[in-house]
Amino acid sequence: VVQTYFNAESAALEAEHRMRLPEGAIVSGFAIDLGQGFVQAQVEPLISSGYQLSWDPRNATTGRLSYDGPGQLRARVHPIAPGATVRIQVRYAQWLHREQDRRTYTYPMRTEGSVPPLVGELRISVHTGGTHAGAYRAGMGARLDGNDVILRKSDWRPTSDFSLDLM
Repeated sequence: VVQTYFNAESAALEAEHRMRLPEGAIVSGFAIDLGQGFVQAQVEPLISSGYQLSWDPRNATTGRLSYDGPGQLRARVHPIAPGATVRIQVRYAQWLHREQDRRTYTYPMRTEGSVPPLVGELRISVHTGGTHAGAYRAGMGARLDGNDVILRKSDWRPTSDFSLDLM
């Protein structure tokens, strides 16, 4: 998952990235791109809960990843200079729920209660090569392009999760 932040203000800002994880997902990677490419952190699960990040001292950056409760992550990145773009990348692994011959991947986007945030540009690309699935079913207008299921939306408010069935 890659999230992009742009600072249109005249002062430096701090970005707070909140992300829901699918049930049972395990974070396997975290990186920040401050304009010179992604800098990878070493992600180590903590016994209590959450994750600890270790940075190569030559590539140290100012970012934190914390566990915010079941299925919730929060990342903070600062400072984001005026006019700068910053990207945050989170990688995770999970076992897919199986029901008979169908496995379902769900990318959580639904928010509880308040009006969902406006997403300027959403692109979900799920590579299905190696899944040995004979057919795919996805909602929200997603399309199949070779071995990839792709969903694109602009200026959109998510009101449900994205689900992909592999059959």
